[in-house]
Amino acid sequence: MDDAKPSRPARHFWLAGITLLVWMLVGGWLLASSISDDSDDPPEVAAATAEARDPGAERLEEANPNPSRPEGGLGPGDCLVDVRGTRLDLTRSREELEKRGVYTSTVWPTTRRGDNVALTVATSYRVNCLEFGPVDPEAGTIYLDGYIGHRGGIRFATDSGQLEIRRPRINVSNGTLDGYVTGFEGTRPFFNLWWSQGVRADSGDTFRLQGIPVVVTREAASLLNQTLSTAAFFPGTVIGEMALAGTIRLAGPSAADEAERPAP
Repeated sequence: MDDAKPSRPARHFWLAGITLLVWMLVGGWLLASSISDDSDDPPEVAAATAEARDPGAERLEEANPNPSRPEGGLGPGDCLVDVRGTRLDLTRSREELEKRGVYTSTVWPTTRRGDNVALTVATSYRVNCLEFGPVDPEAGTIYLDGYIGHRGGIRFATDSGQLEIRRPRINVSNGTLDGYVTGFEGTRPFFNLWWSQGVRADSGDTFRLQGIPVVVTREAASLLNQTLSTAAFFPGTVIGEMALAGTIRLAGPSAADEAERPAP
């Protein structure tokens, strides 16, 4: 009896060789992936992350169009102002309006002394100090979408009727003063505020901006004339001048402090 082992078919060696080659290719790919993860250029990884992000991310971006600012957050050294007082001087328009039979008064708790209307500030939200002054474009200043809300309001009246602008709110980002009118849903943009013509006169930590022209919008002129049965209001008419005052504060450490902070 022949005890010699039968020879292994040649095809077994080919299969072993192919298997070894496959494992070598897989191992090389895994090594290359681990090296690329440590590089500073990960465009493909970033693209994959963007595709798998939270479905609510788009809604968050709509609410916060500034991608370099977290929602509800502020950057180092951002300058905010807590507006404490808003005044409207009607001197420029009162005499002419009264000649046309239009009289102005206030809605409580808004008060008036002479031609000066003091709007009662209810809230001041994300108002950026740098929104109202020279800005260095190289500093990367980002304006915030702030607003200033008030209680009370302003009343315009003639012998034929009256119109009240209640809960006037200043939208800092687009420079408008909106308000509610009885019988209408939502707010109406009554005045445009020409920030660029205001005069900045800060004192220490006190923010002051005065002499801001308050201009009647087209929609407001139409609504006022129709409601009061008059032709006294025109789009672009300066109804008065506004002044804002408040307290300046910085959000977080200043940019200089951040630069001096040692790296972790």
